[in-house]
Amino acid sequence: MFLIIAISASITLYGVKSGHSWGDDFSLYVNEAKALLNGNLMELYEANKYSMQNSITEVGPYLYPLGFPILITPIYAVWGLDFILLKVICCLFFLGSLPLIFRFMKPRLDNYYYALVLTALLAFNGYFTNFGNNILSDFPFFYFLFLSFYLFDKKESFWKQLLLGACIFYTYLIRDVGLFLIPTYLAFQFSQRKTSNTKWSVKLLPVALFLVLFSISKALIPPGGENHVHMILSEFSWALLIDNIHYYLLLFSKFFFFGQEYLSIGILVSVLVLMGVLSSFSKTWPFALFLTTNLFMLIIWPSQQGMRFIFPILPFLTLYLIKSFKIIADQVLLSAKNRYRILMAFCLLFVFKTVLDTFKYPTAPNQVYTDEMQEIYNYVVNNIPETETIGATKPRVLALFSNAKSVVMDLEHFNNAPIKYLLVTKVDAANYHWQQFGVKKEFANFLILEK
Repeated sequence: MFLIIAISASITLYGVKSGHSWGDDFSLYVNEAKALLNGNLMELYEANKYSMQNSITEVGPYLYPLGFPILITPIYAVWGLDFILLKVICCLFFLGSLPLIFRFMKPRLDNYYYALVLTALLAFNGYFTNFGNNILSDFPFFYFLFLSFYLFDKKESFWKQLLLGACIFYTYLIRDVGLFLIPTYLAFQFSQRKTSNTKWSVKLLPVALFLVLFSISKALIPPGGENHVHMILSEFSWALLIDNIHYYLLLFSKFFFFGQEYLSIGILVSVLVLMGVLSSFSKTWPFALFLTTNLFMLIIWPSQQGMRFIFPILPFLTLYLIKSFKIIADQVLLSAKNRYRILMAFCLLFVFKTVLDTFKYPTAPNQVYTDEMQEIYNYVVNNIPETETIGATKPRVLALFSNAKSVVMDLEHFNNAPIKYLLVTKVDAANYHWQQFGVKKEFANFLILEK
């Protein structure tokens, strides 16, 4: 296990670089940490709510859940926006989750070696190791999720139950889908009712503590995700459902088949997972419930944001694939030695592919904190009035670094929009009749247009 963590840590930390890619989710997380320090969280909520409501498309919630910003607030307070340090902290949460996954999965597989293989398949997969170059909530959520699952199996003492309740709540406080832990825990306890002598008053302590903390958080924290329900209901369609199912089948193929996108492989993975679920349903159905509820949320969600959205269910997909492998191996009378050889070969292929990709393809480049972007932020601070709104493709990045009022806007909608300024790339401007607007400032690759 130590060797698995060491190899995974070497690959993951090697990919950590300064700066950040254009994905602007990180900027709202950092801005929330900054707001927690300054005591102006409500102001940030109102500012980002204005941004989302006046954009040509909503790119996210009014506020993200505060669990991740709380974790990075001490780092920001002491070192400021240190990209590398914040990314390393995220990586440590991923690495810390690996032994938790191993310990949780071992009794579900009834085999030390299979649990080790499952952990290795996650630890050596490039979609996990390369993700360390981001300041996002996914790895901390992953850690607290499996810390909660790990605590499911521990002896149900009073203090352990309180710790579990706190962990479940904090998982939810990082990402809303952590709420699925509650029905999963209740289902788990129901499945254990014939073998456990613990009183239900003790079993339900985690749920009771969660409800207390949940009520307190709702009373104190601005409702940042209130636009999520509207986004789901307003954008839902059968075409979206079919498109999302197709999309996630391709992601299954990419994760388990070395980055290759084949619908047939995605369907095969799904069939094998279903076979694994059915073969162990009586013992693992609470976790099949967790897998199913997460998949349902993914396929009705109006946006597709890549592999990171399925991180929480990948260990369970791998669990059921290994169970299917055991069934097939039993049918063809494959010896234990040959089973281990096949699984070891698969792990080594993952290591080889991940190491090769790490050195062959650099991680996402710094795009938000280049010299040019810092020049743009400084210009906006000093030359765009605070009362004016500036359009951009990444308004949350602009808000973090310049404190500007900003909305999602493009050239097509700019003329009729009630805003005066637009930050646009020269490439985008070349594809549109931008000359009808004035150029307030020209940079190497960007323009700030003015009506």
